[in-house]
Amino acid sequence: MNEIKFTQDHLQKAEDFSNAVNTSLYARRNQWDAGKRKLDSKIGKLGELAVYETLKPLYDDLSYPDFAIYSAKQKSWDYDLKAKDINLHVKCQNIVQAQRYGESWIFELTDKHIFKDFTDKDYVAFVTVDMVKGEGYIKSILPVSVLHKNALFKKPKLDKLISKAAVYFDDVKTFSNSLI
Repeated sequence: MNEIKFTQDHLQKAEDFSNAVNTSLYARRNQWDAGKRKLDSKIGKLGELAVYETLKPLYDDLSYPDFAIYSAKQKSWDYDLKAKDINLHVKCQNIVQAQRYGESWIFELTDKHIFKDFTDKDYVAFVTVDMVKGEGYIKSILPVSVLHKNALFKKPKLDKLISKAAVYFDDVKTFSNSLI
């Protein structure tokens, strides 16, 4: 596990993003709580920053997290971070949620890069973010193919997440990190 202490710049960028992004489109996916959607967008960007800071020394062409604000029609399923040899999906969980439901990360079943058109270059970084301590914990980075080969996509604990799959830390922790 790699631990990243967020800088004030990281925290401010994530806060600004979460204040600007329109998360209302997620209400159609049974995510009704606007405050939680805003917090989730902040946690997600902090997770991307944690992975970026960890992998940048290893991949000098690694893309920086995208802080642009897109309309619902412009939203894409593109990778969170990219380099010549890797495509990274960054999945984040708030440590408070991890303590409540167990450490897990949620995937939209319609994400084609995860469930349909993935390649050997596609990886998932699993991150937990602690807002109180201002830290991110990269729990694992694994190839998407390993997740499929080992049947790690499972039903989420919350029944309302009907269009999603979950990966649980208890399943992931037995695999060695592929990139760090």
